[in-house]
Amino acid sequence: MNYKESIEITDDTILDLDVDNKVVALEILDASEVFGIDKKSIEQFLERIEVDIITTDELISFNASFTFSLNDKYVSKVLDETTENDMGLLIPKTHLTTPAYAK
Repeated sequence: MNYKESIEITDDTILDLDVDNKVVALEILDASEVFGIDKKSIEQFLERIEVDIITTDELISFNASFTFSLNDKYVSKVLDETTENDMGLLIPKTHLTTPAYAK
């Protein structure tokens, strides 16, 4: 997999793309602050991530749901952001799902 570039969706959310403009990584900077959950709990209790990315000539839309198992219940945190597609990238419609945090 050849990394090509990063796209900043928000100050905290970055997508990494390969040479075919396919998403190869998602970075959430300061995730504990973004989610309001301490870092140790994020690492221990993240159960599922589901991400949808859609681009047009003008916009990149990003919707991600992060499910945590906290205090014997599931808690979802959602990031729903849209940014300008100022690089004119056409990212293939992307749906990513992971059943659990890679520990």
